[in-house]
Amino acid sequence: MSTKTDIRTAADIERFVTAFYDTAFRDDLLGPIFTDIAKLDLTAHMPLMVGFWQKVLFGESDYNRDAFQPHAALHARFPLQEKHFDRWLEIFETTVRSLFAGEKTELAIERARGISAAMLQQLTRPFNGGFARIS
Repeated sequence: MSTKTDIRTAADIERFVTAFYDTAFRDDLLGPIFTDIAKLDLTAHMPLMVGFWQKVLFGESDYNRDAFQPHAALHARFPLQEKHFDRWLEIFETTVRSLFAGEKTELAIERARGISAAMLQQLTRPFNGGFARIS
């Protein structure tokens, strides 16, 4: 029997987002993209990601940004490939499942898979030369 609880609060989301970025920043494939190319300011980025996942999982957040455009700008400087999205998803799933179990946990993973697939598709095969909003 699992002693893990499900994702229930913003604090839970902050916990998995923090753990995810801790791993991703140290990853041989993704780390340099976050630190050297995107030069991601994690202090500023964390509240955005917590808000994003609150909206995705609970439908509640003041997050109203276009999550795709920063990735499109990054892709213009450094072409993101399927292997980058696969690794992102692998770290995400492993992180979330290491901390939580339950319906919202599985929803987070399902949504991450969809977001990853949509971003990859839009970046590498834009529909009619344009991009869709992913939020």
